[in-house]
Amino acid sequence: MVTTGHDSGDQNSGPGVIKAFNYAYYTQRSAVKARSVAAPNAVASRDVMQKYIDQRPAGTQHCLSITKRGTDTYAVVLTEIPPEPGAVPIVYRQIIQTVEARGKTWILSIKSTE
Repeated sequence: MVTTGHDSGDQNSGPGVIKAFNYAYYTQRSAVKARSVAAPNAVASRDVMQKYIDQRPAGTQHCLSITKRGTDTYAVVLTEIPPEPGAVPIVYRQIIQTVEARGKTWILSIKSTE
């Protein structure tokens, strides 16, 4: 099953938390909010992540294609769409693992496959 989109997501499922993480990163431009849906030490520190967020031009959009690959494992195609007219989208391929704890789903790891 493939899940697509760029909505705000939630912590009710793997695809939901992947959407929530990326929504916080690209739309809210907040490392604090992105880290809030990840397990401790699962992603970069707040300061490092915020530096990368700030390097993206305001108005950068994103779209996700999330494919379940096993229990709590997802193959993700993240397309980053720069705001400049005619700019070429950047595609990132990732394997994201999630975990359920305390009644919510959390990002456990994000690994680039390129």
